[in-house]
Amino acid sequence: MVFLAGCERGLLPLRMPGSGPLTPAEAAEERRLLFVGMTRARGRLVMTCAARRSRHGAEEATGRSPFLASVSPELLGPVTPPPARRTGDRQLRLL
Repeated sequence: MVFLAGCERGLLPLRMPGSGPLTPAEAAEERRLLFVGMTRARGRLVMTCAARRSRHGAEEATGRSPFLASVSPELLGPVTPPPARRTGDRQLRLL
């Protein structure tokens, strides 16, 4: 099982503040690294993204990384998370 967290706009491809625009070579390398992570899964692959994220002191809308547009939609799960389920004093989020 492989977990790839943060597969969202603003994090994938990763851009550091003040680093300037992404070059085509940098974008290709980021895409290649994502593909390597995805292909390491043998039984199950879980990719996550946040709808909103607080970064550098401001909250912003994020959503899925543009890299995921090339993945077949039927392979990707729902955009909205499933409802939380209460068990005793804990809340569980089902994937």
